[in-house]
Amino acid sequence: MSTADSQLLVGASSCVRDIYQKMLLKGRELTQRHLVLVSRIVIIVLSVLALGVLGIATFIISTLAVVIISLLTDAPAGIQAEMELMKPRYKRKMEPKIPTLRNSR
Repeated sequence: MSTADSQLLVGASSCVRDIYQKMLLKGRELTQRHLVLVSRIVIIVLSVLALGVLGIATFIISTLAVVIISLLTDAPAGIQAEMELMKPRYKRKMEPKIPTLRNSR
């Protein structure tokens, strides 16, 4: 947990100091209380984004796992079918066809 909150704090501090304070509010004097409030809001936004990315990654990984497992479980049936197709097809004795003449009226 300490790694996660440390990374969130570093990310929020970077966003507030580098983007919010230096780029968006150039030259304005901001109180420490205002900067802390903005940092807390940024931490919440970063947390929601991280959870969203985690959810998407979990969905993708679980979908890929299901596809791979289904391919692996169906593979023996596919191999068996291929082997059946490769067997010679002339198991029964081929009899020559004798043409017959039909009576014509």
